Amino acid sequence: MDMELSNVSIVTKVYSWRGVHVAYRANSSWIPCAEGNRHFQALRERIANKICEEVEPHITCATKVYSSDGRVTGYDWDGGFIPHESQNHLFQLLRAAIESGVCRVNEPLVVDARISKIDSLIFCVVLERGWQHLAGRLETLIEHRASPESDPVALQVRLHNLPAEAGDVFPLVCEAVGAELPEHPIPLRVLKAAMIEIEISAKQLLKIFRGELARIEERVAPFVSDQLEQHLARSGRSKARGPSIDWLIHMAPYYLTYVIADAANVALQAFALEYGGNVPGHVTEDALLRSNLTFARLDDGQIRIQGFASQNDASFQVQGRWEGRAALSTVSGEHGRRVVDLGFVSSRARQLFQSGFAAEALVVVNAAFEVVVERYLVLAVASDIGAVEEVKIQGHRQHLRLLHKVVSAETEPNLRGAEFKEFVSVMIEVNAMRNDYLHQLVPPSRDPWKLAKLDRIVGRVLPFLTDPFRTMSTLGCLLQHGVPQQETTSLLLAELK
Repeated sequence: MDMELSNVSIVTKVYSWRGVHVAYRANSSWIPCAEGNRHFQALRERIANKICEEVEPHITCATKVYSSDGRVTGYDWDGGFIPHESQNHLFQLLRAAIESGVCRVNEPLVVDARISKIDSLIFCVVLERGWQHLAGRLETLIEHRASPESDPVALQVRLHNLPAEAGDVFPLVCEAVGAELPEHPIPLRVLKAAMIEIEISAKQLLKIFRGELARIEERVAPFVSDQLEQHLARSGRSKARGPSIDWLIHMAPYYLTYVIADAANVALQAFALEYGGNVPGHVTEDALLRSNLTFARLDDGQIRIQGFASQNDASFQVQGRWEGRAALSTVSGEHGRRVVDLGFVSSRARQLFQSGFAAEALVVVNAAFEVVVERYLVLAVASDIGAVEEVKIQGHRQHLRLLHKVVSAETEPNLRGAEFKEFVSVMIEVNAMRNDYLHQLVPPSRDPWKLAKLDRIVGRVLPFLTDPFRTMSTLGCLLQHGVPQQETTSLLLAELK
């Protein structure tokens, strides 16, 4: 029995706004109703054995929610929104609490109509180094199209260096090493940080949202869809009418990542082509989801902070003496430097991708796939020297065709299942994209300047090499495969001859 649940005798059910039971609350813990969650399994066992009692949430206070035409669409309470739907379990609990006198119902607070409205949103992207040739603020307009057929939306883009004048870091260097400052100063200036402002008119948000809805980043798409449905239920608005401007402003960081990344990278590339110098960095949707800074320009001219999120990678807080030297030995040892393994290749591909070289990362990924697939096929036909030589002179496309035959025949227990079949399809797709890029200079996005679109395409296939969990059940199965089944060998020999 889990220690954290051993003293729990009562748990409260947690419902989504749709009235679906999604979790339990035990003391200060939240336990999702997931079959793979060991806490949920242990709790369900305690409930079945009458050791623990499950109770419904206690609703004591709720506030009415009205649509724009004055209809009551639901109620707000401590647990979120409850739609006014008779089939919704939360609404049934609320109605019972109201009828029994347990729950008090309040009217919503009146909103002051004189409050300034938001005229536009300003998204700030801060990069780790500045522009070499930028002396002050530089402004331009960049057009965004949700699709080739749609009308363009003008985005105001402003480039800055922060601070405007780079600071002297030599005193800080002396302080870090414990040395006194010399009598005559030595100038040592740091590169500045670059900032890109992208301003979008609030009037354009609905148009942009409709265009971006189909391609919202897949990790947040279910969340955005759920929030949209809840908003439509709260407001009484139809799907055709779309969400209100307040909702569009509140949810902007989730559906504008592609727009912001695209505009920022266009500005970075255009500046480099026009003026040269170091490129300050590359903007990815993933980075924007984890860290973003947004300001609002009000209709009275004032600018205020609208939103800030920072979910940067956690630090190991390393200091003292470097005792764990395994990695250092790998890269500094004479033997270690000569051994190229998938860990090295994965690291290089990831660094290329994060630096804005997605197409080049794809080439490295394809090379890793080539090596592993050929090794597997050579192992599978090792009993026939002629077949081994035939495999070695064939290209990667032919190797993938042979592997596809093996997977389709299901002769290998470890190479079955939907995920592995998807992996084979991905390798075929990656090889085709690699060939287009290396032999015809055509990137997977078909548009060399649309780096956000290119990141989307390559980011979908990269985890098969860089994600340990994804690799374990796909590429790792080929890499660590034992002696193949006789049926596999016979199939491959027949194909080769």
